[in-house]
Amino acid sequence: PVAASLGRWDAAPDLEQFLTSFYQYFEVGGLRGILATQFSHLVSLAFTICFSLVLLFFVDWQALLTCDSEEACREVSLFFHKPFEDLGFGRVVVLCCFCLFFAYWLFNCAAAYHAIRNAMEMSTYYEECLGIASDEILATMSWSEVVSRLTQQQKASPFCIVQDELTALEVANIIMREDNFMVALTNQNALTSRLPPWVLPEIVYTRSVLWNFRTAIFHKFFDQRSRVNSDFLNNPEALALRLRWMGVINLILVIPVLIFVTIYFFMRHTEEFRSHRVSAFQRQWTDYAKWTFREYNELPHQFRARMCHAREAAEAFASATWSSSPAIEAVKRCIKFIAGSILAVLLLLALWDDSPLLYMKIQDKNLLWYLALFGFIFAVADNAQDAGPLASAAELRQESWRSPSTPLRMHTALMRLVRCTHYMPPAWRCPGPLSDLAGGCSAAQRARYCHHFQTVRHELLRSSFVHRIQALLEELLGVVLTPLLLIVYLPEAAPDIVDVVRRTRHASPNLGDWCLFGCLDPAMPGIEAVPMRGLGSSGASHQGAVSHWAMDSERGRVSVPSKLEKSAINFILTHCSSGSLAIGEGAAPQAENRRSIPLQEMAVLAVHGDASTGTSEEGGLGVSHDEDLPEWHAEGPPCPVSAANQKALDSFADGWGYPRSAVRLLAELEEFRRRQLALEAPQRSPYSTLAEDLTRLRPVLPLPLLLPEGNKDEPSTATASEKTASLESSSFLEDEEADLRSCGCDSHFFWLEVLYDVDEGSPALPDGDRQ
Repeated sequence: PVAASLGRWDAAPDLEQFLTSFYQYFEVGGLRGILATQFSHLVSLAFTICFSLVLLFFVDWQALLTCDSEEACREVSLFFHKPFEDLGFGRVVVLCCFCLFFAYWLFNCAAAYHAIRNAMEMSTYYEECLGIASDEILATMSWSEVVSRLTQQQKASPFCIVQDELTALEVANIIMREDNFMVALTNQNALTSRLPPWVLPEIVYTRSVLWNFRTAIFHKFFDQRSRVNSDFLNNPEALALRLRWMGVINLILVIPVLIFVTIYFFMRHTEEFRSHRVSAFQRQWTDYAKWTFREYNELPHQFRARMCHAREAAEAFASATWSSSPAIEAVKRCIKFIAGSILAVLLLLALWDDSPLLYMKIQDKNLLWYLALFGFIFAVADNAQDAGPLASAAELRQESWRSPSTPLRMHTALMRLVRCTHYMPPAWRCPGPLSDLAGGCSAAQRARYCHHFQTVRHELLRSSFVHRIQALLEELLGVVLTPLLLIVYLPEAAPDIVDVVRRTRHASPNLGDWCLFGCLDPAMPGIEAVPMRGLGSSGASHQGAVSHWAMDSERGRVSVPSKLEKSAINFILTHCSSGSLAIGEGAAPQAENRRSIPLQEMAVLAVHGDASTGTSEEGGLGVSHDEDLPEWHAEGPPCPVSAANQKALDSFADGWGYPRSAVRLLAELEEFRRRQLALEAPQRSPYSTLAEDLTRLRPVLPLPLLLPEGNKDEPSTATASEKTASLESSSFLEDEEADLRSCGCDSHFFWLEVLYDVDEGSPALPDGDRQ
């Protein structure tokens, strides 16, 4: 238990268990959330197991399906009179499966007991040590605020005994220790590299296959000190053997597991489909897409929020790139009219007397069967579209007729999607400049651009954003193929998996091993840094050391390009937008000497020192009063950061654990955006054609703090246009913008894609930006 491991909040020998319980308590929303979640899970699981037993063991299906008249059905008994006598082979198998699933339910009961006990102890910790007295207060707080209090508590009363201080980045790395390796394995295609062409990568990431894989790989992955086990790194054959044994076990249990999963899906989704609360053709992200989009150190609640926004953006992109066919629309309206007319007659007949529905037959089928058939046809015709639940089919068609899907509209919808998914492969990038998308192109070019975006749409909807019914069928197929994948194909990938883990392992001094990319440091040796070009005549390239494996010609990069940089920016955004860094000697929330400094003011203090004291570290430019801060921000960039201010800057980054190179990347990105939108810049006109929600951005850092020292090309004073742009970006965020930033869907990621285009000389740029 947590309390025992803490010694009543003094120290936690098992730091990972403590932090995991700490995060789960926040994620679920407190003690009542955990109680409700665990209780409802146990009740649902027990009902599914018992209901399955009744259907498959007690119901006499042979007699029930043979009755074909009212008289015959009256004489049929629904259940066996003596169910435990004359057991056939099938019913014996069902009874054995019930015993196995009952044992699984007991295991869940034990897990729920430990989870509730830990939650009760964690509730005391939240209240006594962090000053969060109730679930209602916790519900109003962001994770950045909670983890800030936790790191301050470490200074006052250490729960981590191996080092004096913890940062938010270290906390995230401990919580995400396994998931970060899974993100790295996904980006390296280690799980799918040895699959045959007929097995889709999405099948490997279905719940059945992925649960077995994670059990096999992480069972002996870490030792007691949270270090990667040397046996795992030196013996990939052991991993392959574990995968094969897991496959044999799944082969033995494939039939009962398939029956259980089928019944569970049937009970969970059938009523939703019938009542049209959820359409079978509503689209959702596949698990493979989710692991592809997942960032390093992105906690589950943050990722779910980002995917929720990404789903809306994907629906909008699918709608913007969907060309309505008059012929298909006419056929659908005809089918709906015919099926609806027959349904209306059958429903009127049922209201008058339901006996004809049961006993009148057409082609040996009663009218009730036809009622279900035409109801299904009507539902399919009504929902067979790529639109989501945000609008009806008629509304979307009217919108498409009123607003033609121009290339600029498609590009804008795609960039809103990329802003949320943080995923844009090279094939998705627009083949033409913004000026052409805005209308300055021929009809042939316009058709080529539209074809490009429709190709992107097809790829997105084919493997990442699929119909719900397709996702359910893939889950069932995953159950069937799990033994084959675990016995034959995944063991062949064991050397690749171990190789990726070996090359991405980072050994922290005191906190164990975690994924190298979880450090979020683009300048760390072994990681390819982002080229910071397009920032003026100097180029300002941010070059980092690249090891021999980062650019391995046979295996490619260990991390997909831009994944690390986007993860670093995402972490900074989600750990600064609504949180603050506490400064002061006392760590208790009620301490009077505790100061809460917003991130923008922290950035100012990083260069100018503490305004409240009028001093700064090592020659910093002391600020005498707080009123100067907004004016200084509005006046444009100061002189580049000197070496004397570097220690203060490092202190600012260390508050949350940001690597200095990540803060530099963010500062240069915001400076790049400011220059691109400068009023005198010739490139501003094409950018002004884009939607304002894409280009508008309130900087996290009020000024470009990390420009290279002595750069003569940087202006020392701001022009009038720069002042205007700075004032515009300094306006307060609206609620929607703040929500987008807190879940990682900020416009920073749009401008990061523009920066990549500038670096690569992409045609999807204003003419003046191309290299």
